[in-house]
Amino acid sequence: MKTAPANKPTRQEVRHATALRQSALASANPNTRQVEYASRLSVEDVGRFLGRIKQRAEIINPMNVGKKIVAWAETAMEAIHTEDWLRSKGDIAYAAAHGDREAVALHAAAVEITTENVVRANSNWLAYFEERSLGEEDYPVINPDKVGMQVAIDAIGQDGGNRTIAAQLNDPSPVFVPLHMRATNWIEYPLVDAYHGSKVKDLALAQFDVARDRAWRTDELLASYLLVGGANTRLVATFVTSGDIGLRDYYAHPRVNVANLPAGNFVTLSGNSTTTKFRKEVFDAIIEYCRAWGEDVMEGGTPRPVEITVASSHVTAFLSQVSLTTQSNMIVDQIFEGGMVMTYAGYTWIITGNNTIDPNSGVAYVRMDQPVGIFFDKPCLAKAIQDESPDLLVQNKGRVCEVWCEGFAMPRHWRKRTFGVRYKTPV
Repeated sequence: MKTAPANKPTRQEVRHATALRQSALASANPNTRQVEYASRLSVEDVGRFLGRIKQRAEIINPMNVGKKIVAWAETAMEAIHTEDWLRSKGDIAYAAAHGDREAVALHAAAVEITTENVVRANSNWLAYFEERSLGEEDYPVINPDKVGMQVAIDAIGQDGGNRTIAAQLNDPSPVFVPLHMRATNWIEYPLVDAYHGSKVKDLALAQFDVARDRAWRTDELLASYLLVGGANTRLVATFVTSGDIGLRDYYAHPRVNVANLPAGNFVTLSGNSTTTKFRKEVFDAIIEYCRAWGEDVMEGGTPRPVEITVASSHVTAFLSQVSLTTQSNMIVDQIFEGGMVMTYAGYTWIITGNNTIDPNSGVAYVRMDQPVGIFFDKPCLAKAIQDESPDLLVQNKGRVCEVWCEGFAMPRHWRKRTFGVRYKTPV
């Protein structure tokens, strides 16, 4: 299987990546920040949503990230059951059990079903990053391991754009990673229910929406650095291998025959057309990329694929290469039995469909077992800001947004830890 140099990003891909970055950056000015409405989800609905997150995290667990997500989901599931919610349900059940007619009617008749006509956006780009939590006085720094070896770090600036910082040659001073304060849009909620009065639950549900909005904004920002077409995409058809050592994607030992090494971390499959699909050759190209580096010759060892993310409408296309008449073997049996998780050529593959990727782009994104960057978070500076000003009070409205502190460090030489395969000619 041969691959060709990657095509240049299309105008549509460039526009999409730019729009993602702009959407991810909410204004810190309360007067210009967009207002959204809080969802009226029941506590049970939120619990089911968290349960699905926990279930997925238990399946995908690179670098023990899944364990952290499971712990977070379990904590959140306990937190949404507020004292007011539990007390009101408990009081009604107790009164109904002791013969209170009104309580019996409420307990028996109030069967509430909630629904929403929303298809949620997938979010999985943060999984490409290692997560580090900082204390109040902690600050992130990065040092080159080799004395005299210069390294360059790509960081995300306040405006969402790339900011490159580099260690000085033969200077032991560390590279400081910039941290920034960011904010979500306002989430608007009613203060009083005309039928049931003031409910603490409304605010609690609005808070949950704020947390979800924050996660989506972070995901959008990182997508603009990972998707093909972004001005700062981590995927390049040709690695930088000459010039300033700090700006190179790799520095090869003199004994290494560089003809063995990959030209870049973004390739186009030979034989592509406007109708070709996600197929077995994608797996082969990924294996070829990983094994071409040699065995355990880089920081962190040889990269191993963990997950392939493709447009959700293409995720099952490779199954067309397997039919009921295909001779039984281990791979075929796994596909029929396991579907989107299987073992091939010594690797375990998880194939994930993402509904935010443009299917006309025809690119598969590969997450390795090593992070492409580090996400720094300062939980002590995260806070929810409530706005219940007189102007809003007379409209029976309240607003809440979340402000937090974060930073991203992407060492230039770490971008070979991810890989992209174009399996379809873009249209």
